[in-house]
Amino acid sequence: HFETARKRALQTFRELRQLTADNPRRMRDCARLAPLILQRLEILDTSIAQRRTRGMETTAQIKLTEQGQEVMESIRQLTGAMAAEETELLGIRKSAARQNAKTTSRFAASAALSSLGGIVWIYTLLARENQRRQQAEADLKTINAELESRVARRTAELSQAVAAHQQADKEIKHLNENL
Repeated sequence: HFETARKRALQTFRELRQLTADNPRRMRDCARLAPLILQRLEILDTSIAQRRTRGMETTAQIKLTEQGQEVMESIRQLTGAMAAEETELLGIRKSAARQNAKTTSRFAASAALSSLGGIVWIYTLLARENQRRQQAEADLKTINAELESRVARRTAELSQAVAAHQQADKEIKHLNENL
């Protein structure tokens, strides 16, 4: 079981290095953590080897346990500091992400309002143009009606004048014949 745990611990540490490769502080922390992990594994190896060869020699096992605890405390302190910094960075990033989301939402809302304002403005322009066109059509109908009325009046006047002229011609012809 120890070999499996050793492999898993070293694999986890490699993954930690890969995940933090873009962070110089974490890389420095990993550089400090690597020898501590190896030292802790060596102490465990030594303890297991001594148990196999010497049995449960109490004094040596106590000394190895104390060394292991000291190294493990250093590992816990370092990983605790790393975790605290990462938690703080995560909080800062989350806060920045929330602020970016708010800014994006505000921008989207203002863009939507601007678009709506543009649509209203275009609609108003089109409505005004439509009113002007309708007014021009109405004016044109009025002018056409007035023109047709004038043409009809003038045609009637002209017809009367032609009829009067024809009547006068007839009378002159009749007078000339009687003469």
